[in-house]
Amino acid sequence: MKRALAVVLIAGMAACSSGPDVADQAGSPTSSVEPSPSPSPEPSPSPEPSKHSAEGNVSTVTSVTRKLRRADRALDAAVTSWLAEDKGRPDRELLVLGLDEQNLMRRLIKKVPLGNKVLRRLEGPLRLETHRNVKAGRGLRALTTPLEPPVRMKTKRPASPKELLGFYKKGRRRFRIPWTILASVNLVESKFGRLNGPSSAGALGPMQFIPSTWDAYGRGDIMDPHDSIMAAARYLRASGAPARMRDALYAYNHSTAYVNAILLYARQMERNIKNYYAYYLWQVFVRTTEGDVQLTGPGSGD
Repeated sequence: MKRALAVVLIAGMAACSSGPDVADQAGSPTSSVEPSPSPSPEPSPSPEPSKHSAEGNVSTVTSVTRKLRRADRALDAAVTSWLAEDKGRPDRELLVLGLDEQNLMRRLIKKVPLGNKVLRRLEGPLRLETHRNVKAGRGLRALTTPLEPPVRMKTKRPASPKELLGFYKKGRRRFRIPWTILASVNLVESKFGRLNGPSSAGALGPMQFIPSTWDAYGRGDIMDPHDSIMAAARYLRASGAPARMRDALYAYNHSTAYVNAILLYARQMERNIKNYYAYYLWQVFVRTTEGDVQLTGPGSGD
């Protein structure tokens, strides 16, 4: 697609034990808003620190493992209630639960020895999900470059998850692109429209199009979620999807880590639609030279 991706620090995991920082195009300036994970084999173990390291000791591993299990159960139950009550937008309590689990996953991604040890203690679907999220998050985070603070980026409230789901399904009907792929792209590109650019390459909107690509595939308003999602579906179809989905996604953004992340998110949402709603709760973090900065959600000041 020939535009830099706003690398949003969105590493986290979905609820219900079924469930993934984003990369730029080759040759494009790398931004730093963190992204997401990959449906590939187990992460290669990294060199582990001394047994006395705070992030690698037994008590820390035990504590983080317990917190992750509790967070997964709590978020699963909360998302189930949210959908049953058909409330539309999430309330603050639900956003906090999503953020709690996201922050645990971000810790496992950044702290390699800790993440590897916690993974070995998990079991069943939660272990598989966590592995995928950690694998992809590490790969995508490695492609980001920290910004110098202070960070000034304009964010906005995204459309409701129900409204967005309708747009994705329309893209499926019109262009045969699975709705889960469109949702994954929306998640990775802008956190469902929370961060709409412009990127370092001038990309704009919930699906991050540069103006020249929009001129060819867009209809309407580049900043409108419906118009932007339809343009993404149109572009992916023209690039070979659905038959050659990997090729189409690589055309959208020239990064294998990006392609893997999109496919992972889509796989998780196919497995259980509750994961889509859990991903919607993820917040935007920006990687800086002085540490990660949260831009949206509870505790961000927004």
